[in-house]
Amino acid sequence: MLAQTSRSIVLHLGSDNFEEKTRTGLVLMKFVSPGCEHCKKLDAVWEELAQLYEDSGHVSIASVDCSNIASMNPILCAAQEVESFPTISLYKEGQKLVSNYKGKRQLEDLTVGLKMHLDIWEKEKHISQSREEL
Repeated sequence: MLAQTSRSIVLHLGSDNFEEKTRTGLVLMKFVSPGCEHCKKLDAVWEELAQLYEDSGHVSIASVDCSNIASMNPILCAAQEVESFPTISLYKEGQKLVSNYKGKRQLEDLTVGLKMHLDIWEKEKHISQSREEL
C-alpha cells in the first residue's frame, strides 16, 4: 500500500472544468456524494490510483461531488447519467468509454482495467501517428 499524503492528488472536477480536464488522455472519474459510505470507502483507493498514475502524463484520476449545488454539479452529474453513488466512469479524449463500471473496486482490479484501456489508447495513438507520417 502506498503512503498517504496530506494533500490529495485526485483531480476535483465540477461543471466549470469538467470538459477541459476530460478532453485529453484517459480520465477515471468517480461521481460521489459526501454522505455516501461506499464513496468514503473508495477514497483511499482513489488516492492510491492517483499516486500510481501521477507521473504518467496520460492518465488522470478524478472525482466530482454531485451534491455541490453552488458549482452546478448536480446538473453535470445528471448529464453524465449518474443515478447512484459512487458511479465510476472512464473518459478517453472527452468521450465516455465506460458509463457505470460495475466490477470490483479494489486497487488491483481498477489498475488492471485502467492499464488495459491505456495500452489500447497508446496503440491507437501510435497507429494514428504512423498514418500521419505516410
